[in-house]
Amino acid sequence: PHIKVFQISEQPVEFDFHGKKVLFAHGDIDSPFLYRIYVSIIRNRFILYFLDKLNRLLKNMILNKLDTYLAKKEDCNDFENFRAFIEKRLAKKYSCYYFIEGHFHQNKTIIFEDFSYINIGAFACNQRYFSVESLQKLELTQEKYS
Repeated sequence: PHIKVFQISEQPVEFDFHGKKVLFAHGDIDSPFLYRIYVSIIRNRFILYFLDKLNRLLKNMILNKLDTYLAKKEDCNDFENFRAFIEKRLAKKYSCYYFIEGHFHQNKTIIFEDFSYINIGAFACNQRYFSVESLQKLELTQEKYS
């Protein structure tokens, strides 16, 4: 009940943290056109409802195929030239103190001239999750272990 979900079109979402501008995003911003179409289709509640009914009718065939595919997918790869990619993608577009996103799951912090970029790792890779708490002495980030 205390969770707010932001649409991709609303991202990055801006917050103030002790007078510092912080931007949060999943990481789908500036994605290629075909990927944006795919994401809008696969997240559509009517399509998801239809796929759920079809999957049940097919005795979980769709989910089983998806599980097989995802089991082969390597979520913990190191993204070569990640710093250059992020700099080209974000550096001249956003002005903030922190820019935090997931999507690429690199578990890295990169300090640029104008902001610090934090890319959150995938829980599947390191069994940790990212938490932001507004405590007086806490700067911003805290990784928690499951």
